[in-house]
Amino acid sequence: VAEDASPCFGQMHPDDVAAVSDSIAVSARNLGVWQEQYRVRNEGSWRWIEGRATPELLADDSIMWHGYIADIDDKKKIQLALQESEDQLRHLFELSPIGIALNDYHSTAFLDVNQALLTPTGYKREDLMALNLSDLLAGGVETVRDQAMTELETTGRFGPFEQDIVRRDGSMYPAVIQGMRITSASGRDLVWSLIEDISERKKVERMKNEFISTVSHELRTPLTSIAGSLGLVAGGALGPLPEQAERMVSIAARNSDQLKRLIDDLLDMEKLVSGRMLIRIQSEIISPVIHDCIERLHTYALDRGVSILFRDHHPQQRILVDRNRLDQALSNLLSNAIK
Repeated sequence: VAEDASPCFGQMHPDDVAAVSDSIAVSARNLGVWQEQYRVRNEGSWRWIEGRATPELLADDSIMWHGYIADIDDKKKIQLALQESEDQLRHLFELSPIGIALNDYHSTAFLDVNQALLTPTGYKREDLMALNLSDLLAGGVETVRDQAMTELETTGRFGPFEQDIVRRDGSMYPAVIQGMRITSASGRDLVWSLIEDISERKKVERMKNEFISTVSHELRTPLTSIAGSLGLVAGGALGPLPEQAERMVSIAARNSDQLKRLIDDLLDMEKLVSGRMLIRIQSEIISPVIHDCIERLHTYALDRGVSILFRDHHPQQRILVDRNRLDQALSNLLSNAIK
């Protein structure tokens, strides 16, 4: 090797030759310990090895290295796999569209944050890292913190719950927060938190509710007039009607009443979504409900060449039901079947 090291370098992976050569030169120049990890050819594959040696300056100004070369292939591959996994997780952490924070479990101080959390809060990384999680929570911090700590203590997770986040300029935005408790390799208790900005979602919900409210109110006025007029005609206010006309007006009047109830339901959309819609359960004979539904849809079915047959085997059967809700469900099922 002293006379010609090319056979050794010839066994090295081409990507590692320059690094090994440079490290040997540095060790010779500084008489410092040489240590390098590199790959060598082994039966058609590459194995990782590690060389470590201490240089000794001899009397003739030549240098002799005392050391070893060891096979570290298994350990190195595990290390590289871990590094690749960490790189992937870091990539995911930084590119996640949801804000992510790593906090100390006891002090709630920030240990790491991603860009998706910095952007909506308006903080620079160093400024946010100087805070703790409680500094970002608006109003009722103690209640939220106590709730989260209780859940973390009992289940190892907390949330999700909605909470306003305070920006650097003092303004706020709505977010959904949830997280989990972990223990690091060193035994330190940490908390990963997901802080999702839901400003856009809230804006869309508000626009949807305003749209429903506006449309419902705009529909209600002409519909009330139509329903009232049909009711008067059906009630004989304009005199007797031919039997067929009377039947059609009666159907139209009932349909307009059903439509009014649907519009009222739209105005109560918030109650419906939250599961607080009032259900009025009472004993009803079921056959008339089905007959009414079929009769209202008769013209609709006729236009499409569809006939509806009801075999009423239990004409006096009573059930406990909200008639309006059942009527609405049957109308939906029948109209879909007709389509």
